[in-house]
Amino acid sequence: MGIFMNGSVASALAAVAFGGFLSFARRRWRTCKEYRWYHARAIPKHTQSLVDLVANYHYSPPLWCLLDGSGNIVTLLGSILDRIYMSMNGVIDFKRELLQLYDGGTIGLDWDQVNSSSDDATDPGEDIEAVVVVQHGLCGSSQSVYVQNLATEILKQRPQWRVVVFVARGCGNLELTTPQGFNAARTSDFEQAVRHIRAKVQRRNGTSPKVFAAGFSLGSTLLGKYLGEHGKDAGVDGAVMLSPSWNFNQAPKYLALWSKLYLVKGLHGYLSSHQEMFRTSSTVDVDKALRTATVREFDEVCIVPEYGYPDVEAYYEDASPYRVAHNIRVPTVAVTALDDPVCCGASTQCAIDRGLGDGLVIVTTGTGGHTVWPGGYANRLCLRVFDSLLSDS
Repeated sequence: MGIFMNGSVASALAAVAFGGFLSFARRRWRTCKEYRWYHARAIPKHTQSLVDLVANYHYSPPLWCLLDGSGNIVTLLGSILDRIYMSMNGVIDFKRELLQLYDGGTIGLDWDQVNSSSDDATDPGEDIEAVVVVQHGLCGSSQSVYVQNLATEILKQRPQWRVVVFVARGCGNLELTTPQGFNAARTSDFEQAVRHIRAKVQRRNGTSPKVFAAGFSLGSTLLGKYLGEHGKDAGVDGAVMLSPSWNFNQAPKYLALWSKLYLVKGLHGYLSSHQEMFRTSSTVDVDKALRTATVREFDEVCIVPEYGYPDVEAYYEDASPYRVAHNIRVPTVAVTALDDPVCCGASTQCAIDRGLGDGLVIVTTGTGGHTVWPGGYANRLCLRVFDSLLSDS
């Protein structure tokens, strides 16, 4: 009888535990599957086509995302899977064009060599239909895994398209020609790049292919700020922002961890590789900057004094695109995962509350981590958005 009772109790406990697990799994799956989109009340036809697109193309996360409630595992494992995908598809080769800026700085424009029809791979050619300008994330380049995978998605499916990667000052083995490195609030570098690309792709008959833009992480934040500052005169025909931070003064719970273990090390490497140039600046204490423990501390030592901000909060406010989201007129889809551990997913509300421009559609997903969205959703979305805008034209 005692054995029977013990067995019954064990079975009952197992049933309760299993029921609890199923209840938890259902709640987690509902959270993971959460998918919403936001836009201005009155929108033009091209924005409505993007609304229709995102309304019918939801992100469906893999089941293993149930195991993560923080976005950390999704980001780490998703990044590993992205690297495996890149190795299976091969690395896209790019040829660099150097563009000297008005202040003496230099950026790189890395043109793909896959769909080049000219001996000069930086020559876009006369027969291309579209050019996609990609902005990388913090300390990234055309060799970054996320950039490579997006380029692969585009170039293999659209042979009449070209991809050119905007390489920020000092990134991707690019020589730093002034003490001013990349700055999250400065959009003038990208403005000059867009103007140069626009002029370069113009055909002899006076027509031009479509010029689209895509950005990841810090690159998408810069892209959003640029689009909001320039409105309908931004010089691009459409854009996709992946994992932007709409408000840098709002930090997700796990940013400090990522900052200490990963992000600041990239900044230290960047500073070390250009320290001879940075030491010519009277405002940057290179040795102190190399001892910083977080991105915030690094910005306080390097960016704030170099650009005359009163404090790091003022710099972050200046860099935050929520302030100009109301003026985004170019058809744009901005996608944020609410579990992003690096760029605060909740900061999308700042842009929504401030008001959205009639070209902007903001999409939030329940999971997806930082720039990964396991399963290839982000890259396919980019292609669908640009295809839609190309067909609308």
